[in-house]
This record gives sequence, structure tokens and C-alpha cells, in this order.
Amino acid sequence: MTKLHVYLRYESMARRGANEIALCVCRAILDLPEEIKHVVLYSDSCPGQNKNTPFLATCLYVLQEKKIEMLDHKFMVPGHSRMECEVTMLTQISHPHDWAQLIRMAGKKKTFNVIELTQEDFCDYASLLRTDIQMGTSNEDGEKFLWQQVRWLRYVLDKPTKVPYKTYLKGKDTFSVIDMTPRRQQPHSCLKQNKCYNNVVPIYEAKKIFYHCSHTSHLFFMSFYKNLKTEMDLTDPICDSDEEN
Repeated sequence: MTKLHVYLRYESMARRGANEIALCVCRAILDLPEEIKHVVLYSDSCPGQNKNTPFLATCLYVLQEKKIEMLDHKFMVPGHSRMECEVTMLTQISHPHDWAQLIRMAGKKKTFNVIELTQEDFCDYASLLRTDIQMGTSNEDGEKFLWQQVRWLRYVLDKPTKVPYKTYLKGKDTFSVIDMTPRRQQPHSCLKQNKCYNNVVPIYEAKKIFYHCSHTSHLFFMSFYKNLKTEMDLTDPICDSDEEN
């Protein structure tokens, strides 16, 4: 039976933006059997997580690392889709590890493979855009590239800096192509990524107070929540969109 992979992190370990989502997809693809040469991804159109240049850079990276011949990424139309992974589980949760245990035990057939991530796992895939590849504003036909119109991205191993894309999931129209070749230097033969975090990620002060008050009966959990780092003014990475670029 096919296992469903669930990647977990808690708030003070990492954020929930493009780099974090990209890590999970990257690891899932790298763990595939070697005989698989064509991978198809389906996702929603969230610009802060799946539909952005850092995630695009990740796909180019994993294409080279895994040596798969083709990777297709297709986006569901906003408001007209429901992914099978969108489920809600309700139970008593006192510590992030409890979520892992809950998911492992979910369902009669226990089909979930839970991977508990560490902060060292997260890589800054967006840094590839500053060194190895460069996102253009227009395709090879001179037409402006608009993220909100993209419904299909294709990555091909023998053309690592040429990314075909379509604005429809159906139809026989040809792919447009956006060139990711750096303007000032030759692309590296192997894309390299840097680590994403060096310190604990802060959370909202109000959240820490809520967590701390909710777990005062457990000394271990009190210590965990008491030591969380906080800031008053934080930005949600999901809201940081390059949709109009």
C-alpha cells in the first residue's frame, strides 16, 4: 500500500513560506525510486508557498540532483479545487510531537509516513536566484510573464535554464518559455543551496502567552513554551506574494 508522506515542523523551528514547502517537495522527490524519470506535481495556487520563483528554483535544483528527465507542476484553479491532503484532525495536543503521533495513528490502515523535520533540514532555495539562475520578466516571445496566469510549469533535465509554461491545463496550445540564464555569468553546472536558518524563529507574543497558559499543568510543556522566542511585529510569508512579477 502507498504511504502518504507528512512533513512536520513547529513555528519556532521554521516559517511556512516557499523555502519550507520546497524542502518537503524536494525531499519527497529525492526519495523516489531511481527508475522514475517523469514526475507530476499538483498544488493549489498559493503565491507565498507553491507558485513563486523560490519554488521554481527548487524544481530546477531537484531536477539536477535526482536526474529525472521531466518534472511537471500543475496548479489548480483558485476556488475550484480540493486537495486530498486538506483534512482536519481534532484531539488534545500539548506539544508539537503530539501531532506526529496523532497523524501516525490516523485511520485503520495507518498509511501516513511522518517525517519530523529539524531546523538544519531547511535550505534557502531562494538564494539560487541570487547566484545560479535569474528570473526574467518576459518569455522568449517578448510577452510579459505573469504568475497569476500560469497553470503549468515544466522542467526538463537537458534544458536546465529554460522553463516552459502554459496558462491552461487543457488544450493543444504550445508552451511558452522563460529563460532563467543569469545575465552576468554562466550558470553553474550544479546548483547549490544554503541553509535557511541560524537561530530560533520568533512567534507572536500573544501566541506564546496563549500556549503557556494552555499547558500550565505539565512542567515539561511549560518549560518548552516559556522558552519560545517572540516578536511583536511579524510578517506572514504566505502573504509575501510575487504574483504580479
